[in-house]
Amino acid sequence: MCFSAGASFVASGGLAITGGASLKLATKRQRMLALVPLLFAVQQALEGIQWLYVNDGQSSLFAAYAFLFFGFIVWPIYVPLALYEIHRHKVLRWFIGSGICTALIYLVGFLTNPLNVTTWGQSIDYGHTVPFPWIATILYAITILGTFVVQKDHFLLLIGGMIGIAAAVTHIFFVATFASVWCFFAAIVSGLIYIYIWRSRAKNKIRKNRSRK
Repeated sequence: MCFSAGASFVASGGLAITGGASLKLATKRQRMLALVPLLFAVQQALEGIQWLYVNDGQSSLFAAYAFLFFGFIVWPIYVPLALYEIHRHKVLRWFIGSGICTALIYLVGFLTNPLNVTTWGQSIDYGHTVPFPWIATILYAITILGTFVVQKDHFLLLIGGMIGIAAAVTHIFFVATFASVWCFFAAIVSGLIYIYIWRSRAKNKIRKNRSRK
């Protein structure tokens, strides 16, 4: 994330609270989605740790690989799975498959190319490379954004749209530190998951009250 270790840790704390509240309200099928802010909290904490090392003129390979593991291995698989758990659309199986392919491409890159953690402006550049970068990028975008586009719930579509806007803005203005900055923006957007779950719970209560009448 841009700015500092403090900003990363504050974001992590806020996401942890949001994730905990989401889990408390979530139904069984919504639990995977409710965990997203908590997982982002861990990811942002890892970048906070990285900032502490960077500020001392060093870097933590553990924090770097763990951060990128979340960003490019976990999310392409986890996001389609979480939404498939809520709405069993058959098309989501294709996105789960593309997510697995995306994760494998990035995994090969992480295993075959060493990282070079540096700072660029007020952001962290992890210096990671992957084979077939354009294919990997397109697959990643299709998997994450497509998973939301096929949703019938308008609020999930809104979340997907905001993630897409965040990705576009990051690619235009922060391409050198895309992984760091985009994951921060996506983490903040994930806070909307609490509102989605709260709205869903409220709608269910209204339906139950109407059925009793």
